[in-house]
Amino acid sequence: MNQIVEKAKELGELLKQSDEFKNYNEVKAKYEADTELQTLISDFNLKKMAVMNQMQNEENPDEEKLKKLQEEMRTAYSAVMTNETMSEFVKAKETFENLVNEMYGIINFAVTGVAPGGCDGSSCASCGGGCHG
Repeated sequence: MNQIVEKAKELGELLKQSDEFKNYNEVKAKYEADTELQTLISDFNLKKMAVMNQMQNEENPDEEKLKKLQEEMRTAYSAVMTNETMSEFVKAKETFENLVNEMYGIINFAVTGVAPGGCDGSSCASCGGGCHG
């Protein structure tokens, strides 16, 4: 068991040294320091809470008011997601998460013999993608 833990720590260290992780950390710092983006995120969160409050706290929610709040929330969300720093952050995070998921898939394959996506190579019908040969 101790050897497994040590290998997992080694893998973690290698992941931290990867370009994907370094880029993610750089972009994350930029994301956290971007005051304009943080203001946009706060605005979105306030609008989201207003929508939730309108839906939950009223026995008969005012449909016009709710529509208006939902539109404001969508506009705020769009402002967040079209922000250049946010776009960079989402992409960097996704890239690093894909690397981690790929590592998980490799470990899972080594343990179970089942490739990511569920294909074990023994039955073409199980994955519907055809045999790997």
